[in-house]
Amino acid sequence: MLGLAAILALFALAVAQHHHHGGFFPGGQYEHPEHGGVGFIYDPTTHYLVASTHSTCYFMPLDATQQTASHTSSGMEKLELQMMAMMSGGEEELTNAQVEKHSHLIDMECHGDKLYMVGPQPGAPSVSSPEQ
Repeated sequence: MLGLAAILALFALAVAQHHHHGGFFPGGQYEHPEHGGVGFIYDPTTHYLVASTHSTCYFMPLDATQQTASHTSSGMEKLELQMMAMMSGGEEELTNAQVEKHSHLIDMECHGDKLYMVGPQPGAPSVSSPEQ
C-alpha cells in the first residue's frame, strides 16, 4: 500500500510540474517561469516599425530599403532583430509632436505605455567620419 501511495505522489508531482512548467528547488521552494513578449507592427502610413512590450512601446523609422524588407517574413524578422538590438535603455522619449503623429498607433498598440524612439530620426543630420 505504501508503494502505491509513493507512486501516486510521484505521478501527482510530475503532473504538477508539467502543468505549471516550473520546478521544485532545494528547500521546498517552487519557482515558475516568467513570461514576456514583444509584439511588432509596421505602419505603412508613417513607415515606422513599432515594438510593444507589457509596459513600453518603441518606434523606429524605416528607410526605403527597410520599408520594402518589411513585406517579407525574413525581412521583417531582420528588422525586428535590428530593432531589439537598438533597445539599450538610452532612447529618447517621444516628443509631443511625435505622439500626435503616431496617435493612431499609440491608441492601437501602446495603451498608456512609456513611449520611446530608437534609431536615426528622419531629417536628422547623418554622422560621418572626417576624411583622412
